[in-house]
Amino acid sequence: MQCPTNQQVGKPIDTLTLKALLAVPLTQVHAIPYGFCPDPTCPTVYFSETDACFTEADLRENVYQKHVTDADVFICYCGWLHPHRTRANGTNECDCGHYRRYSGLAVRL
Repeated sequence: MQCPTNQQVGKPIDTLTLKALLAVPLTQVHAIPYGFCPDPTCPTVYFSETDACFTEADLRENVYQKHVTDADVFICYCGWLHPHRTRANGTNECDCGHYRRYSGLAVRL
């Protein structure tokens, strides 16, 4: 699935996660596949193939991938992790089981 703004391939996002992060009426979120655009220069955060497009203005919180230098942005919302709360080796295991490597090399969702 491609981001409608920059045409880059996005990562699939769970609808439940989308509903939790959006600050819009849930009637705007349908039971269809959504994607995530991690490009920090792109204003689109979440999108669908049916032209639904959500920007950070539609979210309850900023998204880490769009603000990687901001220490106040959560890296993982289910574990409420901030960049400055990671282990010394640059990794962390969230309560949700998402393994993240914050050195900028890899993120496994």
